Amino acid sequence: MVPKKADTVIIGGGVVGASLAYFLAKNKRDVVLVDKGMLAGESSAANGAWAWTLTRRAGIDIRLSMHSVGLLQSFREELERDQEYRQPGGLLVFTDEKQLPFVQAHVKARAEDGHPLQMLDAKQARELEPLLSEKILGAVFSDSTGLLNPLFLVIALVEQARK
Repeated sequence: MVPKKADTVIIGGGVVGASLAYFLAKNKRDVVLVDKGMLAGESSAANGAWAWTLTRRAGIDIRLSMHSVGLLQSFREELERDQEYRQPGGLLVFTDEKQLPFVQAHVKARAEDGHPLQMLDAKQARELEPLLSEKILGAVFSDSTGLLNPLFLVIALVEQARK
């Protein structure tokens, strides 16, 4: 049954709506979360579940991404349910010399912005991921890239908001 009064009504029970409900409830707000279907039943269930930092551009793009990574790390402590968040890192592989100037420019801009990436030669990349093609020239590695189970995250956020 939906309450007749609330401080805030959130429409949409995916990751964003559940996160809003959690943070508002944590700050003692009376929150109602509604969805046309089931929790995390739309985009949150269909996404790749990556907390992808590797290709984020220097500036606000990477800062917002790193803030998300920080939130996901803190959720491991704050939420009672496991969200299966882990941070194995990610690789951006390049196979053509023509790609190298763009990759190097991205790596340089990120380093200047305080969010460095690691350039790897082909051998180093295959040491991290042995199934990579012998045709690769190299890769860029980001240790901050992670992944999670968005369904478990939504459930954990909603459960904690209810408490």
